[in-house]
Amino acid sequence: MGEQTVVVHWEGPFEWDECSKHWGKGHVLYALYGSHHLYGRDVLLYLGRDDVAHPIECHGRWIENEYDAMKVRFASIGKFEGWAERDRIERYDPPADRSLVANVEALLIRAHQPAYNMMNKGALPNAGLRILNTGRMGHLLPEISSLYYATEGTSENEGVIDTERNPFARPSWIKQDYTLTPDRKGELAPLFGKTVQEIMSGDDNTCRYPAFVGIRWGFAVICICGRLVPTEK
Repeated sequence: MGEQTVVVHWEGPFEWDECSKHWGKGHVLYALYGSHHLYGRDVLLYLGRDDVAHPIECHGRWIENEYDAMKVRFASIGKFEGWAERDRIERYDPPADRSLVANVEALLIRAHQPAYNMMNKGALPNAGLRILNTGRMGHLLPEISSLYYATEGTSENEGVIDTERNPFARPSWIKQDYTLTPDRKGELAPLFGKTVQEIMSGDDNTCRYPAFVGIRWGFAVICICGRLVPTEK
C-alpha cells in the first residue's frame, strides 16, 4: 500500500482569550502552546482534534490555572496535490473521512510527544501516512511519516488495543475480536463522562468491557481530563 500524503495547514498563533474569534469552518486540529517548568517557554503542550471536544469547552478550566499565558494554533487538513495547489488554498474543507483526522492527530502526537497529551505518545500510527506541516506551524516538524514508527507484523485491523490509549484492554478480550454490538452500545452510553478509575471500579461485564470495545473500534476515546467521551463515529 502506498503512502497517503496530507497537508496540515496551521494558522495562528492566537491568544487563548481571543481564540474563539479565530476558530472556524475547516479547522479540525489545534495545538496549545505555553510555558513548562522543564521544557521552557512557548513550547507545544497539547495537540487535539475537534471531533472529540471543542478546544475551548474541553480545556478552558485547566488553562485558567496555568501560570503563564497560553496561545493556540488551528489547522485544517487536505490532500497534497503539489505545492502550487497548496499555496493557492488558505484553508481546507473538513475531510469527508473523519478517521483521517484521528490518524493525523495520532501521528503528530507520536512524533512530537506534547507534554500534556496522555494518549498516543507510544501508539503505532496507521501505516501509509505522510504529513506535511505548512503555514504558521510553530515548532512542529515540517514532514512526518508513519513509516518511521512502523513495526513489522503489526495488523492494521486490530483496532485500538494498546493500554496507553485503551486502558481497559485485556489480552483475552483482544483475542476474542468481538465488535460493538447494539447491546454493548447501550451499556457504553451511560459510561460517557466517567473517569477511567470510575469505570475500572465498576462491573467488568457492564463497565470495563463495553468501554474497551468502544475505544477499540473507534466509538470512544479518553480525553485529556481522563474521562471517556464519544467520537462522531
